[in-house]
Amino acid sequence: MADRVVPLVRLLFPCDTAVIDLGDLTWELKNPLSVVSLPPGAKFPIRAESLWVFAILAEGVGEFDIHVEMRQLTEQGRRTVGASAVSRIVFPSAEHLLASSTAFDLSGARFREAGLYEFYAIVEGEELRGCTAELRFRDQEKMT
Repeated sequence: MADRVVPLVRLLFPCDTAVIDLGDLTWELKNPLSVVSLPPGAKFPIRAESLWVFAILAEGVGEFDIHVEMRQLTEQGRRTVGASAVSRIVFPSAEHLLASSTAFDLSGARFREAGLYEFYAIVEGEELRGCTAELRFRDQEKMT
């Protein structure tokens, strides 16, 4: 077995909050997000009061510094507009078939305008293979 195998992303999605119970290492996730409409009277740009990205990573071996980047999809392409802090995740070689779950805090992320925002798990400047996640912000005024 190799000393180091980069993990795959099995699941990735944004949610309002993610809290781990340190007693049994289970996650409590609140309100998975896919489409967000601004409340009446709110205008862009806005900041997310609470935003987390939950991830399940698998098949890795070794230690990795992983973070999540948030990118806005524009007519010119994808532009990085936010990132979580880096988390060190250890995948023991004896347990390389087990999945590891974690969450990345992006609270305070700024959304300049309505549109599509994507999330990618990153190791050493490279996107991890597997799932990515999307979050679409809609402007309430343009929906009527």
